Amino acid sequence: MAEETADAGRAAPRGVLISVGSSACFGLFYLLSLLFSMPDYQATLDSSQPVLHIFTNAFGKTGGSIAFSFIILCVTLCGTFSVTSNSRMVFAFARDAGLPRWFDKVGVRTGAPIRTVWLSVVLAFCLALPSLGSVVAFTAVTSIATMYVPVPPSLPRPPPPSLVLPLPPSSS
Repeated sequence: MAEETADAGRAAPRGVLISVGSSACFGLFYLLSLLFSMPDYQATLDSSQPVLHIFTNAFGKTGGSIAFSFIILCVTLCGTFSVTSNSRMVFAFARDAGLPRWFDKVGVRTGAPIRTVWLSVVLAFCLALPSLGSVVAFTAVTSIATMYVPVPPSLPRPPPPSLVLPLPPSSS
């Protein structure tokens, strides 16, 4: 996506730094808010949903449910943005001949890379299946999802045909 911005060499790193910095600040604020809102440490630990327990104690049953629903909405949107970002990276990788060219097609009606979106959704679904029955598998899936984000752009790509130089003739 950086290649679509003006002055991408400066704007992309600045955007990454601002997003990481603001996420860290808001995350710290959220974490401190949760910790200072916790009425009983042991009761919170014993609860099956500690965050919901804190919200229910702070806002009441209805307010806690609304606050927890907001977290569920944020997680859902984060997953949607992750699929969007992933599908764009896969599309760029296919466009540069790193994947089969079948994936570099754009839908006529939508103007979006539908094939890479579905590839991203199917792969995410397949990776999430083991987490349905195990907490360890869930932790592994979320860790993989977090660590996978920087992988596609770091994979080596073949050089464009205009940069491939012919080999000099052998002198044998």
